[in-house]
Amino acid sequence: MSNYTADVLFHIDETLDDQGVNQLEHDMAFQRGVRTACVNCDNPHLMLVDYDPMEVKAQALLGALTSRGLHAEMVGF
Repeated sequence: MSNYTADVLFHIDETLDDQGVNQLEHDMAFQRGVRTACVNCDNPHLMLVDYDPMEVKAQALLGALTSRGLHAEMVGF
């Protein structure tokens, strides 16, 4: 990975249980170019992903969520 970093916030429409949240965080963290992926404890519909924009685009990360059958959108775009 390069030294570049960016963050993107996703809103996930579905309500996931603890196991679903943990699995989603794990799966997203292992996407190419992702450094960390965390669901907000106080608002489990929000996921913050720290990534290298030289390796992966935010739109591709959104695709990784929607390909799991989740309805999600980037916040602030």
